[in-house]
Amino acid sequence: SDQTSQPPPPPQATPDAGGGEKQLALEAPPQPAREDYVQNAVKFLSHPEVRGSTVVYRHSFLQNKGLTNDEIDEAFRRVRDPQLTTASPSTHNLDRCYYYKGVTRNRMKPLTSHPPADTLPPPAPMDELAIDPPPPLPLDDMLMEIFLRLPPEPIHLFCASFVSKHWRGLIHDARFLRRFSEFHGKTPPILGFFTNETRTPLFAPTSDGFTLSTSTMSHRDWWVLDCRRGRALVDNLRTGTLLVWDLMTGHKRFVTLPTQACHGQLRCSGTVLCAAGHADHDCHSCPFLVAFLRSDYTDSITSAWLYSSETGIWGEITSIHTQNSYVYAEQTALVGNTLYYLLNHGGIIGFDLDKNSLDLVEAVPYSYSKIIIMPAEDGLLGLAGVDGFSLHLWSRVVASIDGAVSWTRCRVIDLEKLIAPEILAACIVPVEPAAYAEDAHVIFIYVNHGMRMYMIHLRSMRIEEVPRKGACRSGFPYTSFYTPGITTGGGDDQAELLNIS
Repeated sequence: SDQTSQPPPPPQATPDAGGGEKQLALEAPPQPAREDYVQNAVKFLSHPEVRGSTVVYRHSFLQNKGLTNDEIDEAFRRVRDPQLTTASPSTHNLDRCYYYKGVTRNRMKPLTSHPPADTLPPPAPMDELAIDPPPPLPLDDMLMEIFLRLPPEPIHLFCASFVSKHWRGLIHDARFLRRFSEFHGKTPPILGFFTNETRTPLFAPTSDGFTLSTSTMSHRDWWVLDCRRGRALVDNLRTGTLLVWDLMTGHKRFVTLPTQACHGQLRCSGTVLCAAGHADHDCHSCPFLVAFLRSDYTDSITSAWLYSSETGIWGEITSIHTQNSYVYAEQTALVGNTLYYLLNHGGIIGFDLDKNSLDLVEAVPYSYSKIIIMPAEDGLLGLAGVDGFSLHLWSRVVASIDGAVSWTRCRVIDLEKLIAPEILAACIVPVEPAAYAEDAHVIFIYVNHGMRMYMIHLRSMRIEEVPRKGACRSGFPYTSFYTPGITTGGGDDQAELLNIS
């Protein structure tokens, strides 16, 4: 015992044949394995989540915890890892390398010596070596996590809701639908187009999972005015009523126009809005507003009214003189609490909902064959036009000091880099902007060659071609997430809308 307690003798230099001395050879004596370290390492290596990791990673982890190579080898020997198929348990032999899953991995670098036992750090606590598995999710939470990852087209949630009443309850929960919208970036899918072009149906779907039969609604009797936040506004030309139509729920509400709006030689436009401002909530179940504008070009007067579904009445009329111009039934833009409408000569008129007043807007200092108005990226009024094969995006800026108004061309997009050159080369008439989907931040470009329409995602600059059945020169994009029906016949309407047999 006295002999083992004394320090080892210093290394001796060995003489070589030429009378000199060889270089000192340092060799530390082997140290006994520390059982508590080995047991901790065995528990770590035996954990199910650790066994799937590479041998190199496990060896490095244990080495960083202060274990010697002999202790690590002993732990590997006790665990008998099926991935480790080497002939010898040693993990620090330079002449070998590990084989696991049939793939050769990098060799472990050997240590030239073992540090003294009294200089090794204390063993790591068990909670650092052992990784507790996370508790399993409840079944309903797991189902909702799966539902969240379904594609955003309504057909997928719709089909899942018919599996069972329990699944339907989970999917129809308002909190889940809000999470579903947030998971997909609050960007609803584009499902189709409303259009007033006589060569196409009133509604043309662009998604195979969504159809809507409008065969009984002819262009002679119906005129589309707007489509926004899942609702469409359609004018019945024969009865003098407006139809506010929620396509996803099947809910329809007819609104009788003011008496003054049904006389004279008229051109009209309109907008349907969520009365609550459609900020982070389900607009389908909220009350709505309808703004209706009509121009009587016999006296060059444009008038406006505002309807509330909560009161069921139209507000007071407001009018403005618009010399030799009238409103178009084209897309409108909502900026702040002002609605903007296009006039036939390219002018713009604003309807202030708070003040119930109309005002003409300065024309953009550039001439295009066609423009569309839309909210700009900076939250101001914007518009888009195409010059040759360049898409120009403009923003209307109002100076904060003197109130001076100016138009700024904030972005130019080269369409020749996005659309195939042979298609652009075959164009006879200019390429035109067709529509803008505000919820999806997508602008639509119409190319007359082959009657093609393209969607340009303004944030990612990704481009897609719209299916031929949905191509039109001017229209109102319909976007919506899945929303459960809120009327008695909602289920049947949804089955028809989503083409479920």
